Amino acid sequence: MTAHEDGPCPDFDLVAPIAIPSGSRVPDHITGQSTSMEYDRYFRLRRDRIGLREWSMTCLEVQRKVLADLTDVGLTAEERQSLLHGLLLMGNEALQQWIDISAEQDRRIPADAGRPT
Repeated sequence: MTAHEDGPCPDFDLVAPIAIPSGSRVPDHITGQSTSMEYDRYFRLRRDRIGLREWSMTCLEVQRKVLADLTDVGLTAEERQSLLHGLLLMGNEALQQWIDISAEQDRRIPADAGRPT
């Protein structure tokens, strides 16, 4: 389910929606306020409880598309650095979640599991 009462944002085949924390939004520069719906519509965000696998796949797709366009968008070096920093943070979060899941599974498996008896 999206945060939009009138349906999801139109798909202009630009960027796939991504999952973010439910309270995240950037305030309007004039009023200093923003509703979740305005923010979600502008950035085409989908606030669903998606699984880690789907979220990680979305992260990879966003990274591929951003990197493919990076040289042609006319950003300054500082803006490119900021964008790449954001991609690294996104990737690090996904990897940390996978590491945490793997560590939890390792704790559940007995040390002698899989050894011939």
